[in-house]
Amino acid sequence: MGIMKTLVTTMLIISVLGYHQPVGARALCVSVGKPSNGWLIGGVALPASERILVREGRNFGTPEMVDAIVAAVDEVHRRHPGAHRLVTGDLSRRDGGKLPPHVSHQSGRDADIGYYVHGHIPPRWFRKASKETLDVPRTWTFMASMLADDKVEYIFVDPALAKLLYEHARDTAGMSQSEL
Repeated sequence: MGIMKTLVTTMLIISVLGYHQPVGARALCVSVGKPSNGWLIGGVALPASERILVREGRNFGTPEMVDAIVAAVDEVHRRHPGAHRLVTGDLSRRDGGKLPPHVSHQSGRDADIGYYVHGHIPPRWFRKASKETLDVPRTWTFMASMLADDKVEYIFVDPALAKLLYEHARDTAGMSQSEL
Protein backbone atom coordinates (compact mmCIF):
# COMPACT_ATOMS: atom_id res chain seq x y z
CA MET A 1 0.00 0.00 0.00
CA GLY A 2 2.89 2.38 0.66
CA ILE A 3 4.04 2.59 -2.95
CA MET A 4 0.46 3.01 -4.22
CA LYS A 5 -0.13 5.86 -1.76
CA THR A 6 3.05 7.55 -2.99
CA LEU A 7 1.97 7.13 -6.60
CA VAL A 8 -1.48 8.57 -6.11
CA THR A 9 -0.14 11.67 -4.38
CA THR A 10 2.08 12.43 -7.37
CA MET A 11 -0.15 11.34 -10.26
CA LEU A 12 -3.56 10.21 -11.36
CA ILE A 13 -3.62 6.66 -12.65
CA ILE A 14 -6.25 6.29 -15.35
CA SER A 15 -7.56 3.15 -17.05
CA VAL A 16 -9.95 3.14 -20.00
CA LEU A 17 -12.31 0.40 -21.09
CA GLY A 18 -12.67 -1.46 -24.32
CA TYR A 19 -10.96 -2.09 -27.57
CA HIS A 20 -10.28 0.23 -30.44
CA GLN A 21 -12.56 0.93 -33.34
CA PRO A 22 -10.67 2.69 -36.18
CA VAL A 23 -10.83 6.49 -35.91
CA GLY A 24 -10.73 8.58 -39.07
CA ALA A 25 -7.68 7.94 -41.23
CA ARG A 26 -5.69 6.24 -38.47
CA ALA A 27 -4.39 2.76 -39.02
CA LEU A 28 -6.04 -0.05 -37.12
CA CYS A 29 -5.06 -0.17 -33.47
CA VAL A 30 -5.97 -3.11 -31.29
CA SER A 31 -5.58 -3.43 -27.55
CA VAL A 32 -5.24 -7.12 -26.74
CA GLY A 33 -5.70 -8.72 -23.34
CA LYS A 34 -5.74 -6.89 -20.04
CA PRO A 35 -3.80 -3.81 -18.93
CA SER A 36 -1.71 -6.19 -16.78
CA ASN A 37 -1.37 -9.01 -19.32
CA GLY A 38 -1.57 -7.87 -22.91
CA TRP A 39 -0.07 -6.01 -25.80
CA LEU A 40 -0.87 -3.24 -28.25
CA ILE A 41 -0.96 -3.45 -32.03
CA GLY A 42 -0.48 -0.15 -33.84
CA GLY A 43 -0.28 2.03 -30.74
CA VAL A 44 -0.85 5.78 -31.16
CA ALA A 45 1.61 8.23 -29.60
CA LEU A 46 0.33 10.80 -27.14
CA PRO A 47 1.79 13.93 -28.75
CA ALA A 48 4.05 16.29 -26.88
CA SER A 49 2.92 19.91 -27.12
CA GLU A 50 2.96 23.21 -25.28
CA ARG A 51 0.11 21.72 -23.24
CA ILE A 52 1.35 18.15 -22.68
CA LEU A 53 4.74 16.87 -21.51
CA VAL A 54 5.26 13.23 -22.52
CA ARG A 55 7.74 10.50 -21.73
CA GLU A 56 8.99 9.57 -25.21
CA GLY A 57 8.94 5.89 -26.13
CA ARG A 58 6.50 5.09 -23.33
CA ASN A 59 3.67 7.33 -24.54
CA PHE A 60 1.64 4.95 -26.72
CA GLY A 61 -1.96 4.04 -26.22
CA THR A 62 -5.21 3.32 -27.95
CA PRO A 63 -6.69 6.20 -29.91
CA GLU A 64 -9.46 6.39 -27.30
CA MET A 65 -6.93 6.89 -24.51
CA VAL A 66 -4.83 9.40 -26.44
CA ASP A 67 -7.85 11.34 -27.71
CA ALA A 68 -9.41 11.43 -24.23
CA ILE A 69 -6.23 12.86 -22.68
CA VAL A 70 -5.82 15.49 -25.41
CA ALA A 71 -9.51 16.47 -25.19
CA ALA A 72 -9.32 16.73 -21.38
CA VAL A 73 -6.22 18.93 -21.56
CA ASP A 74 -7.89 21.12 -24.19
CA GLU A 75 -10.93 21.46 -21.92
CA VAL A 76 -8.72 22.53 -19.00
CA HIS A 77 -7.08 25.22 -21.15
CA ARG A 78 -10.44 26.36 -22.53
CA ARG A 79 -11.99 26.75 -19.08
CA HIS A 80 -8.86 27.78 -17.16
CA PRO A 81 -6.48 29.80 -19.34
CA GLY A 82 -2.88 29.83 -18.21
CA ALA A 83 -2.72 26.22 -17.03
CA HIS A 84 0.73 24.65 -16.99
CA ARG A 85 1.68 21.72 -19.22
CA LEU A 86 0.17 18.47 -18.05
CA VAL A 87 2.90 16.06 -17.02
CA THR A 88 2.28 12.54 -18.27
CA GLY A 89 4.25 9.46 -17.39
CA ASP A 90 3.92 6.00 -18.79
CA LEU A 91 1.15 4.77 -21.04
CA SER A 92 2.61 1.79 -22.97
CA ARG A 93 5.38 0.96 -25.41
CA ARG A 94 4.41 1.15 -29.12
CA ASP A 95 3.65 -2.60 -29.17
CA GLY A 96 2.65 -2.89 -25.53
CA GLY A 97 3.86 -5.80 -23.44
CA LYS A 98 5.79 -5.59 -20.21
CA LEU A 99 6.89 -2.11 -19.21
CA PRO A 100 9.05 -2.30 -16.07
CA PRO A 101 8.56 -1.40 -13.30
CA HIS A 102 4.79 -1.57 -13.91
CA VAL A 103 2.51 -4.57 -13.66
CA SER A 104 0.03 -2.85 -15.97
CA HIS A 105 0.68 -0.46 -18.90
CA GLN A 106 0.80 -3.41 -21.29
CA SER A 107 -2.13 -2.79 -23.63
CA GLY A 108 -2.35 0.98 -24.13
CA ARG A 109 -5.35 1.51 -21.88
CA ASP A 110 -3.83 3.02 -18.74
CA ALA A 111 -1.84 6.17 -18.15
CA ASP A 112 0.05 7.92 -15.39
CA ILE A 113 -1.05 11.55 -15.33
CA GLY A 114 0.24 14.37 -13.14
CA TYR A 115 -2.04 16.64 -11.18
CA TYR A 116 -2.50 20.29 -12.00
CA VAL A 117 -0.72 22.12 -9.19
CA HIS A 118 -0.30 25.73 -8.14
CA GLY A 119 3.03 27.41 -8.71
CA HIS A 120 4.90 29.71 -11.00
CA ILE A 121 7.33 27.09 -12.27
CA PRO A 122 5.81 24.63 -14.74
CA PRO A 123 6.53 21.06 -13.60
CA ARG A 124 8.96 18.93 -15.61
CA TRP A 125 8.09 15.75 -13.76
CA PHE A 126 5.50 14.58 -11.30
CA ARG A 127 5.17 16.76 -8.23
CA LYS A 128 3.70 15.59 -4.98
CA ALA A 129 0.31 17.20 -4.65
CA SER A 130 -1.13 18.22 -1.30
CA LYS A 131 -4.14 20.13 -0.04
CA GLU A 132 -2.06 23.29 -0.37
CA THR A 133 -0.62 22.67 -3.85
CA LEU A 134 -3.43 20.91 -5.73
CA ASP A 135 -5.13 23.10 -8.32
CA VAL A 136 -8.57 21.66 -7.63
CA PRO A 137 -10.58 23.40 -10.39
CA ARG A 138 -8.13 22.44 -13.15
CA THR A 139 -7.66 18.89 -11.88
CA TRP A 140 -11.42 18.43 -11.55
CA THR A 141 -12.00 19.77 -15.08
CA PHE A 142 -9.46 17.25 -16.41
CA MET A 143 -11.05 14.38 -14.49
CA ALA A 144 -14.62 15.37 -15.41
CA SER A 145 -13.65 15.43 -19.08
CA MET A 146 -12.09 11.97 -18.78
CA LEU A 147 -15.24 10.66 -17.09
CA ALA A 148 -17.70 12.36 -19.44
CA ASP A 149 -18.19 9.57 -21.98
CA ASP A 150 -17.99 6.54 -19.66
CA LYS A 151 -14.77 5.17 -21.22
CA VAL A 152 -12.81 5.47 -18.00
CA GLU A 153 -12.92 2.45 -15.74
CA TYR A 154 -10.69 3.65 -12.89
CA ILE A 155 -9.03 6.82 -11.66
CA PHE A 156 -6.80 6.31 -8.64
CA VAL A 157 -6.46 9.41 -6.47
CA ASP A 158 -5.00 9.93 -3.01
CA PRO A 159 -7.97 9.91 -0.57
CA ALA A 160 -7.07 13.32 0.91
CA LEU A 161 -7.00 14.83 -2.58
CA ALA A 162 -10.13 12.93 -3.63
CA LYS A 163 -11.98 14.61 -0.76
CA LEU A 164 -11.05 18.05 -2.13
CA LEU A 165 -12.11 17.05 -5.64
CA TYR A 166 -15.38 15.57 -4.32
CA GLU A 167 -16.20 18.76 -2.42
CA HIS A 168 -15.43 20.86 -5.50
CA ALA A 169 -17.63 18.66 -7.69
CA ARG A 170 -20.46 18.87 -5.17
CA ASP A 171 -20.18 22.55 -4.24
CA THR A 172 -18.90 24.23 -7.40
CA ALA A 173 -19.60 21.89 -10.30
CA GLY A 174 -23.12 21.17 -9.02
CA MET A 175 -22.96 17.40 -9.19
CA SER A 176 -25.75 15.53 -7.45
CA GLN A 177 -25.20 12.95 -4.73
CA SER A 178 -26.01 10.11 -7.14
CA GLU A 179 -23.50 11.41 -9.72
CA LEU A 180 -20.84 11.69 -7.03
